[in-house]
Amino acid sequence: MKMALITRLTTLFGEPTRKTKKLVSWTITPSFGIAVQIDSPSHNEFAWLWVPASTQALDTLQVEKYYYAEDKGRHSNTYQVSSLEKGVAVVRIKIINNSEMNDFITLIGE
Repeated sequence: MKMALITRLTTLFGEPTRKTKKLVSWTITPSFGIAVQIDSPSHNEFAWLWVPASTQALDTLQVEKYYYAEDKGRHSNTYQVSSLEKGVAVVRIKIINNSEMNDFITLIGE
């Protein structure tokens, strides 16, 4: 699922803005970025997707989500991504199948 999500996001938004050994990210607009964590899980069964917590539309997304408050620690490689900076609330989404991936893509406005 991890590679499918990365492939889909690359098709939609072009090559990632940033790649590290742990994270691949896209700056969609100067104030909105998303990131796929590639160092975890070690398998490809699901993907961790990091997004800003600034939209209530995320509440409608029927997936497993983890909210990180502004002061809560998280994956440090997210801090360099637009809208995922340190001190900003973010959400880590677990994408486990194509249906969930499609729902997310629809949510952010393919």
